[in-house]
Amino acid sequence: MIMLKSGFGDLSLASLLVSIVSGLFVAYQYDYTAAYSSIIIMESSLPYGAFLRSVHYYSSQIFFIFLLIHAGECICRGIHLNMPVVSWIKLVLTLPCAILLLFTGYILKGDIVGVSAGRIAEQLVLTIPFIGDVLNRFLFSLMHDGLYRVYFNHIIVLGLVCGWLLWNHLKKRTLKGHYVLLFIFIMFGICFFCKVPLDAPPNDAKAMLVKGPWFFLGVQELLRYFSPLWAGIIYPSIIILLLMLLPVAGKKYNGFFLSIIIFFVISHICLTVTALLR
Repeated sequence: MIMLKSGFGDLSLASLLVSIVSGLFVAYQYDYTAAYSSIIIMESSLPYGAFLRSVHYYSSQIFFIFLLIHAGECICRGIHLNMPVVSWIKLVLTLPCAILLLFTGYILKGDIVGVSAGRIAEQLVLTIPFIGDVLNRFLFSLMHDGLYRVYFNHIIVLGLVCGWLLWNHLKKRTLKGHYVLLFIFIMFGICFFCKVPLDAPPNDAKAMLVKGPWFFLGVQELLRYFSPLWAGIIYPSIIILLLMLLPVAGKKYNGFFLSIIIFFVISHICLTVTALLR
């Protein structure tokens, strides 16, 4: 096991723990059969309901950001070259798993943006040849099961998968207490000043342009120019595949693979900024 000196790994783990603990409180009060109204009741009637939802929302977002930074620093320091290929692939797969966790949580808001994001996700998955319908029934199935499948995957399946992928990487690490305290302090400050956004109800006819979550905006912008299969499935899959192949490339082709990955990352950032400015 390779121990890293940087604190981003510890910060990402601390944010994940805060997200899990706060998520348990939110899940206890959440009703997937009446998602939007249950969130309204949670925030307006329950003591500290809005605060706990804010903690869960922002800690999850920050976890993903720290995870990306931690992955980037591992690659820059060549950690992947000294790891078993299977171990590295499992770590890379935590990225799409974390995105699915964030995305399913976004759908579970039950507002117009969450419902629209869920419909778009369903259509993207259904474009996958041969396995699209099966995969959609496993991940979303909004047309048949409402939010039940999304809720079940968010609180159980994806969490277990993510834990399994990270277990070998985390079991030899000792989380430093000051990182947890630092993150909790930052989280309380953010949640005190910034309330979690909740858009219009799902049946609001006045809603015109609906933007997805920030980590999905690049794909949403790309959908303007390419087919759903290429923009929503193949494009992000190329980045994940290249990351998985980094140890196989070795030192000889490592620079070439990194150059392609950097190109895709920069293009995604540009697409995201373009979507934000619309």
